[in-house]
Amino acid sequence: MSKKNFRGLAVLLVIILFLQPFIQTFALHVNAEGKQERTVTLVGNFQDELGGEQDWDPASTVTIMKHDGNQFYSYSATLPAGDYEYKIAINGSWDENYGTFGVLNGENIKLNLTQETTVHFYYHDGTHSVTDSRYYTPILEEKRPRIAGSLQPFIQAGDEWSPDTSTALFYDDNFDGIYTYTTIVPKGNYEYKVVLGNQWGEEYPNQNAQLNVLQDTEITFYFDAKSKKVSTNYSTNESDQKVEKEKLYHNTWEKAYRNPFGAIPVGEEVRLRLAAGKNDLTRASVEIKNYQTGTSKVITLTKKATIQEETLGEVDIWEGDFTPKEKGVYGYKFIVADGESVAEYGEDSEQGGTGKAVDQNAELFQLTVFDPNLKHRIG
Repeated sequence: MSKKNFRGLAVLLVIILFLQPFIQTFALHVNAEGKQERTVTLVGNFQDELGGEQDWDPASTVTIMKHDGNQFYSYSATLPAGDYEYKIAINGSWDENYGTFGVLNGENIKLNLTQETTVHFYYHDGTHSVTDSRYYTPILEEKRPRIAGSLQPFIQAGDEWSPDTSTALFYDDNFDGIYTYTTIVPKGNYEYKVVLGNQWGEEYPNQNAQLNVLQDTEITFYFDAKSKKVSTNYSTNESDQKVEKEKLYHNTWEKAYRNPFGAIPVGEEVRLRLAAGKNDLTRASVEIKNYQTGTSKVITLTKKATIQEETLGEVDIWEGDFTPKEKGVYGYKFIVADGESVAEYGEDSEQGGTGKAVDQNAELFQLTVFDPNLKHRIG
């Protein structure tokens, strides 16, 4: 080999050795699909207590949350008594951050501790839900709910009635205690249970859950960690052509039904939910009117869950999302149907809170949308 070629190889080797740490660092931030991983950081006025250089620092490496898989992140810290606030920052800057109710650029989440406490923080990067151990305790990983039943081979989720081979795992990405699993179920009759962990010993319900699927359908399965109730969003019930108006429910002041509640900035997504009698509706939508422009739009709602509501009993939860593009005052009402029977749910005689169901011409709930960039002159 000539001296010239040898020098060239030597220079190339030096360059490779120099770049190797950077290549490795980059590789750590790339997942199996070749997509760049997102850095999720817990930021707040307690970062200095945890060894950070300063509070409210989205670039801190001290409070980077651990990626637990499936877009779940967690962080645990022991904090002295005090009044704290925090939120979630993405990729080391304030460009993307989430606060109360998982709202983009939302308000700080308050954390009041009366004594030294170990706090566990949780974030999901799909729903952007944020919570902590004052309000939420997840099911332990070794007890993760899963489907075991005759349908397992048909949904490619392991052997029949085999929790140890089941890949039909439930996750709670809203941190509300409702664990879900969604898959396409082929036509057929099935039985199943939800097992906690990969061995029999704790499973629900007591009697096998029945599922008669008339055609290939995407079905969401639900497991309520508190009540242990098992349910799906699938129904074969035929319409009785009658809407149970007394079971309709929406509350503008409850985040379970309007999230976020209160005034929202332009461009922020708001989630609207309506409760209805179990298997009562064949379709549901929400009509939204911009009072400023006079324009209206209709958003189709999707049945997301069946829950036990304290005063209404078993109800289905219908859900839809709306992102206002202009500031102003909006009005909205729900339009529901059971076959050819139609009803509406809107504002009652008192503004805000719950409403009332009528056959038609329901009054509109109010939603105020403001321009976050508008600066008000003082004085």
